Amino acid sequence: MSESSNLQENSARAWVDGSFSPEEKAFAYGVILFFRGETHIRSGRREDEELLSMRNVAGELVAAWRAMQFCMEKKIPALELYYDYEGIEKWCTGAWKANKQGTKAYRDYYRRISADLKVSFHKVRGHSGDKYNELVDKLAKKALRGEGTEGWQLTETEQPEPLRGIGGEYEKSN
Repeated sequence: MSESSNLQENSARAWVDGSFSPEEKAFAYGVILFFRGETHIRSGRREDEELLSMRNVAGELVAAWRAMQFCMEKKIPALELYYDYEGIEKWCTGAWKANKQGTKAYRDYYRRISADLKVSFHKVRGHSGDKYNELVDKLAKKALRGEGTEGWQLTETEQPEPLRGIGGEYEKSN
């Protein structure tokens, strides 16, 4: 069974993760998103001074934001969002107070789009063998080394084994 086979026609499913390097003063993110039988991946590195104090959390938030942004741009009304850092959900639902600029911006973005995008949040344990959580972790680490995709990349197959790009064999497509 593929990751998108149980999805409704107009629903997406995404896994997100972040990474941080104090030596390089940078954070990174990784996203794998399934929609209508296609797999979309995105990763990137940032050196934003204001967000660096959030360490890997900054990457986690950027990844979740990118997944939501993808859905908004494609007019997808529902997103199943899988994450290993609980703030991804808690700041959106108001269970945690957003104190930093990055968490406030993330929360505010979610509030602005929540009428048009229903996000269902799914917490997974990090480094516990969840296939796609492990893959987005590797995407974020790879992006931290400067090997991110920056734009959305579409893979040729619905459920790659392993996902192209993680092992270096990924070829960019437009």
